[in-house]
Amino acid sequence: MLVKAKVLIIDASESTRTFMRFILSNSGFRISVASTAAKALEEIEDQNFDVIVIDPRTPDMDGLDLVREIRSVKAFSEIPILAVTQFFNTDAQDDQKAAGISHWITQPVSPHKLIGLVDSISPAPEMFDDEMINELIKQEK
Repeated sequence: MLVKAKVLIIDASESTRTFMRFILSNSGFRISVASTAAKALEEIEDQNFDVIVIDPRTPDMDGLDLVREIRSVKAFSEIPILAVTQFFNTDAQDDQKAAGISHWITQPVSPHKLIGLVDSISPAPEMFDDEMINELIKQEK
């Protein structure tokens, strides 16, 4: 069985988190979500991710400070971080890139565009046998 990348979605909007989780999980990605910077930091302490999708406007911390803190963790220093933005602004993009964001997508997000972009920046799917899959499921719980 092919197992796709593990993605952390960080967004304050419940509807956006639900939408992205639905779209990406139905495309084979393993998904975790966080509604705040504090929750996101808990998630990255507990598990590794292959891709992070973030709305840089987090309610409890400046989103770029959160990205910098994520990047300071060795395991997350090189992984793709995708910013979901309402407006594409080159000045903001420069600041976001300096903080560690590597990719951008504007809202409203097309399901096909989201899947395509996350797929293109994710590591290649891995082949797992049933025993390895059962172990992954145990780790998710």
